[in-house]
Amino acid sequence: MIRPVWSLLLLLPLLSACVANQPKAVDDQTGQAGRASKPSDGRAEIYTNLAVSYLRENRLDIALQEGKKAIAADPDNANAQNVMGLIYQRLGQNALAEKHFKRAIAIDGHNFYALNAYGSFLCQLRRFDQALAQFDQAVKNPLNRSREVALANAGICAYGAGDKDKADIYLRSALSNNSRHAPALAQMAELNYDRGDYQAARDYLLRYEQVAQHNPKTLWAGVRIHQRLGQAKAQKAYADKLRKAFPDAIQVRMLRDLEKGS
Repeated sequence: MIRPVWSLLLLLPLLSACVANQPKAVDDQTGQAGRASKPSDGRAEIYTNLAVSYLRENRLDIALQEGKKAIAADPDNANAQNVMGLIYQRLGQNALAEKHFKRAIAIDGHNFYALNAYGSFLCQLRRFDQALAQFDQAVKNPLNRSREVALANAGICAYGAGDKDKADIYLRSALSNNSRHAPALAQMAELNYDRGDYQAARDYLLRYEQVAQHNPKTLWAGVRIHQRLGQAKAQKAYADKLRKAFPDAIQVRMLRDLEKGS
């Protein structure tokens, strides 16, 4: 039996009404990481990964070449744009770095790698409020399995801005996500030293030592913390490590000034 055409026409307004009453799509905060990939020949991803490898080795000339190849292969690849931002940041070309960071986020506003990188860049330029906004966005992405990175960076940035209470909140949240996250542990040691809680500072420094190698800043923190605790032997041990491992570091000069004054 053929259905009368008029019956179908009666259904059309009803279907239109259903569509009109549908709630607006909710942004799921996942960005491109949560979407099916568009067809690609894979060249942009290959060049991007090569650029990252060379960037880690500080071979900036080759990293730049590979990054440009990635952009040429796919200008709308957010990760490629982000890596170019990182390369130009390392080269000290801030205008170009910011251009690529912004392009990455324009392509994918929920790309937590790009948001975190741009936040770190902004913090370096002391644009603290803008930086924290980027870190907060990176944390919101439910597919971000390393939220502690953005949270710790936000804490370090807030500390640099002089907001120690906000820094404490971010850093504790980072350690709640990953209790072994070294940058958060190191910054908590500094934060507690500033607050005069030298025992807590020492505890955080010891936790740091369990998960990461020392750098000039953490060894210098060890010197100052143990000086305040009156633990001369431990203070000397940190001082000796600092001199031996990082003889040209600015912290060694600070150590000399400290020892002259004592």
